[in-house]
Amino acid sequence: TVHSDHCTGCGKCEHVCVLPKAAIKVLPIALAKGTSAQHYRWGWEEKEDAGGSLVTPDPEHRYNLPEGLDYDYEGEGLVPGDQQPAAPFPDDPLQSLNRSVEDRRRTVEDLRGWWPKNRFLILRRVCQFSLLALFLLGPLAGIWIIEGNLNSSLTLGVLPLTDPFVLLQSWLAGRQFGSQALIGAALVTLLYLLVGGRAYCAWVCPLNPVTDFAHWLRQRLQLSGTTRMQRATRYWLMAVCLLLSAATGLLAWEYVNPISVLHRGLLYGMGMGWLVILAVFVFDLAVSRRGWCGRLCPVGAFYSLLGWRSPLRVRADNRRACNQCMDCFEVCPEPQVIRPALFGAKDGAGPVITAANCSNCGRCIDVCSKQVFRFGTRFNNTMIMSFEKEEART
Repeated sequence: TVHSDHCTGCGKCEHVCVLPKAAIKVLPIALAKGTSAQHYRWGWEEKEDAGGSLVTPDPEHRYNLPEGLDYDYEGEGLVPGDQQPAAPFPDDPLQSLNRSVEDRRRTVEDLRGWWPKNRFLILRRVCQFSLLALFLLGPLAGIWIIEGNLNSSLTLGVLPLTDPFVLLQSWLAGRQFGSQALIGAALVTLLYLLVGGRAYCAWVCPLNPVTDFAHWLRQRLQLSGTTRMQRATRYWLMAVCLLLSAATGLLAWEYVNPISVLHRGLLYGMGMGWLVILAVFVFDLAVSRRGWCGRLCPVGAFYSLLGWRSPLRVRADNRRACNQCMDCFEVCPEPQVIRPALFGAKDGAGPVITAANCSNCGRCIDVCSKQVFRFGTRFNNTMIMSFEKEEART
């Protein structure tokens, strides 16, 4: 824009413009600026003459504060009720607001009680340690309810169970196995086809309490550094393990598999196996957040493929009630699986967590104070209500 206080209106700029049609036009002042009608009132002049605004002033801005809190406009920020704070609030009012909202959210959660907030965590630990106890009864007490280990076992002398990943390695290595191993692998495969392959990781794997403890300790020590690795790394490691079995004729992975090392060690003695378990613990604690289960373990990778289309799933049917506290993302060992089901309404995504790497651990159900999540099936994965999509657009 050419400033009217400096333009003389000579028109030279229009005449010398090199474009076929001049990009600048010189217009008569009356046409360019126009004139105001006689009845117009200049607000700034009227305000000055009247000594104040001629309209009702805007009401004082009020924050949507949590219950029991007031806002001190003199600089103190949020204060409890009409009382002044014992210690100054941060200089940033938004920081004070966020902190108080966080405290309020936690208070709401606490009202649910201890069991609703931890029931699936407790049930998982009961399942894991009960299975371990059944395996230990034989070697320690001579009560052989389950013989063998997680790779291959026989329950009550009748029910064979075989790890299908171990059987696949054995087949590639050229090993011979009987019909009992095939039946056991078929039964285990059928189970995880129904309940989700990664359920093995959350409900059966004896290494899971170790990695969960490493994650808990990492949070308490506030360790933030992490090594970035692609989650697809575990699938590459799975392929390498299978290729090694085919190339060497050995179950190469089972020599260093922390799950097998820990389970066999608890049954028959650890020896140097503690070093393998310690390495996994330190890796999750200091190197990569949930790095073993989330990025490296080839067993988890195999079971995720096994239960890719399992009917049992976690659903976020009540996602409209989500207050975006992000607690579910904090506790989930595979947080990337939550986002499409929880926040995908605007994209037409249904409320079912369909990702293969969801372990059905139920921790998102435990920690959600709004009861957004529940266990259900993968079927009817559509918008729960017609207005959900409209609400997501706004």
